Amino acid sequence: GFSDAIVQMGSGSDQTSVVVSTPQTSPIQNENNNPVHAGLMRAVMAVGPGATEVSFGKVAGDISKELQLGAVQAVVIAALLIVLYLALVFSGGGFVSGMRFGVSAIIALVHDVLVLIGLFAILGFFRGWKIDYLFITALLTVIGFSVHDTVVIFDRVRENRALGNRNDPFEPLVNRSIQQSLARSVNTSVTVLMTLAALIIFGGETTRLLNVALFIGILSGTYSSIFNAASILVDWENWLAKRRASSPPRPSIGGPGNLVTATPVGSGQLTRTDESGAGVGADGRLRPKHKRPARRF
Repeated sequence: GFSDAIVQMGSGSDQTSVVVSTPQTSPIQNENNNPVHAGLMRAVMAVGPGATEVSFGKVAGDISKELQLGAVQAVVIAALLIVLYLALVFSGGGFVSGMRFGVSAIIALVHDVLVLIGLFAILGFFRGWKIDYLFITALLTVIGFSVHDTVVIFDRVRENRALGNRNDPFEPLVNRSIQQSLARSVNTSVTVLMTLAALIIFGGETTRLLNVALFIGILSGTYSSIFNAASILVDWENWLAKRRASSPPRPSIGGPGNLVTATPVGSGQLTRTDESGAGVGADGRLRPKHKRPARRF
């Protein structure tokens, strides 16, 4: 008469012990007046007359809170380490440039996590599915699979950028990189999804929810790596390009509002220098300032 009851059998030398667990609880702690305790005893006595009760207890909600806290901590720590790793790997244009790759991958990763949790919440409402440690295992596996798929595309973007001109438009370059790695991403995901589909249909009930979670997460991760992560990176780069193009140009030497000073050089020669450090020698030739490498945001 109890839904979702779990019965665990354990045989001893001269007797058989049975542990019965049910999610139904009662605010009454006294065993004599506890309706859950009375219902369990009636069910057990009907199966095996003469059974003796060993103990009766209630498990608090601390385990559920610990599971939630552990899941959040695991996802946050994994996300931070992934951002740091991608920032170092793709730091060819500077650490900040590599951070853009890492943050774009994490935004796509958050999409995968929300899709998986959201679908399991819907299925839990209609079918009574519950989140357990196997779900957390599937969630962390999906995080690793999704980021790996994204890194493959980003690595092809880096290779094409190194082979071509750095001033080439970024959007066609990313589009070409996706096309070059599309077959690899689809083939890898389809083979894994076929295996998971076989486990869902023919596998045992114990690991079915784990396989369903992996199936949903890998399907979403493949989509987000191709359509979300790369698009976020392109939009970010285009925004930076427009920002750089709209910035006012630096004034030329001798132009309006430009300060020119005379400084003695050598024996009786003068050179004119502006506030930026560039100068014009006594022969009238322009001596450009030694510029530092431009920092990219």
